[in-house]
Amino acid sequence: MISVSDLQTIKELFKEKGCGEGLILATYKQGAKNSGLVGGMLYSYYGLMLNVTSNGIGVFYIENKDPAAAILTMNFKKATIKEDSYFFIPKDEIVSLKVKNYNPLNKKIKLIQIALNNGMVHYLQAVVNDKVATYNSESVEKFFEAYK
Repeated sequence: MISVSDLQTIKELFKEKGCGEGLILATYKQGAKNSGLVGGMLYSYYGLMLNVTSNGIGVFYIENKDPAAAILTMNFKKATIKEDSYFFIPKDEIVSLKVKNYNPLNKKIKLIQIALNNGMVHYLQAVVNDKVATYNSESVEKFFEAYK
């Protein structure tokens, strides 16, 4: 099990899958956007580990072993990377990629929307100063500047 905090191992894991160096982001699923029976089946992850490259986005599911944290809070403390969940979203399959501040007063949480050709939309959020995914402080801001 790979911890969300272990950036070096996460980079190696992406490299093993043939996903080159990119911007690594640990994101949480936006619960309200992906809720309901169908949403629960289609988006059955706690969050997504993203590796944003010039060719597309490498993705691993993030699981949370703490049911309370998974429902009530955004906390990667007991979260791990699901190693067998890797998939790649080629750049040409991305219809739109939007990033915005959670609200004008809260710039520490970014909302991310990734819409795909097949109709799926991933609604995510990233915490800039995440206590576990400390690398987010730099990568989320770079991602925000590139896609705002």
